[in-house]
This record gives sequence, C-alpha cells and structure tokens, in this order.
Amino acid sequence: VTGVIDPHGRVVATLPQFTAGVLKQTVRGYTGATPYARVGNYAVLSLALLVLVGVALPRALKRRARGNE
Repeated sequence: VTGVIDPHGRVVATLPQFTAGVLKQTVRGYTGATPYARVGNYAVLSLALLVLVGVALPRALKRRARGNE
C-alpha cells in the first residue's frame, strides 16, 4: 500500500492495494527531531523498569515483613 500522511497523522492520498501506479503529492520537509528521535527507546525502557520496580518492591517488602513476625 502506498500512501501520503500529513504531519497530523491524517491520510492525504493512497493507492489501492495490489494496484500498480504512481502517487503524486506535494510534500514539505520539516526540521528538528521528534521526541522519539531525541530519546529513543530509553523513555519506554525507563517506564517499564519503573513499573517492574513498583510491582516487585512492595511484594518484596511484604515478604520481608512476614518473615520478621
């Protein structure tokens, strides 16, 4: 599938699936980096690590507290 998507994520033009053809559309380049290009996977990995710690730490503390009783 060939298509053109604008900066807001809207599909501007497409070619039908399994059809040979040429899609002509005027596009404009932008400067700067997206948040993902600046941070990469670090944001997602950091969030996943925080969630894991947030789930595992309370469980470990409960287990430790039960062992001291």
